[in-house]
Amino acid sequence: MKIAVVMPVVNQFERGIKALQSITVDDDCIWTPFIIDNWNVNKGVAAAWNYGTKLAIRRKYDYILIANDDIILSKFTLNHMVKLMSTNDDIGVLTSSNCRDLMTLEDVVNAEFPNYENDLIDAPDFSCFMITPETYFHIGEFDEGFNPAYFEDNDYCYRTILSGMKCVRSQNAMFYHYGSLTQNQEVPVVSSSMFDENKQYFINKWGGEPGHEVHTIPWNNQAYSWTATKQSTSI
Repeated sequence: MKIAVVMPVVNQFERGIKALQSITVDDDCIWTPFIIDNWNVNKGVAAAWNYGTKLAIRRKYDYILIANDDIILSKFTLNHMVKLMSTNDDIGVLTSSNCRDLMTLEDVVNAEFPNYENDLIDAPDFSCFMITPETYFHIGEFDEGFNPAYFEDNDYCYRTILSGMKCVRSQNAMFYHYGSLTQNQEVPVVSSSMFDENKQYFINKWGGEPGHEVHTIPWNNQAYSWTATKQSTSI
């Protein structure tokens, strides 16, 4: 079983290395990092995700984990996510759980499997999420109209649900997220005006803010069917 780990990096290479070092998998799995350098030329989050995902698909990877560069995974996280994706064919997007507000970094690193009985819940966190090539073709590309960051995750979550699949979070797949390190630099990567533009793009596309969408097809354009509005996923 082959797992691609797609990780856009914005001036956080040392942090990204620590994130990759936290990954563990079973002996029957192999994983490969796909590092997307977004520093010198910022492609934007959606474009970086698309680029890394398409590379992974061309190279015949079975699962694609897309992760921030400022997280640390628990030792059981990746294996558990693969298990859930392989046994639940209605899941389009599976995210893991950020435990920063509940546990210290050391607790997350050393944690035993938590075994929440209600594992899958509606509260996705796109700091660390998994898709398959099949679901990427089904749902379509990440919308690069959101640039450089914010609301591309809300858009993909809503489209996943519209496509008839689930976008869910596993409570048992844990990670620690340092959080907003690129935004807390002297010059933030995403300005307030960029954030507002992305928010308005989402509202224009879906008729309301995340959680209050109105349209079931983008921009409420009746000329389109849902499949016609998916972006091309040519690899």
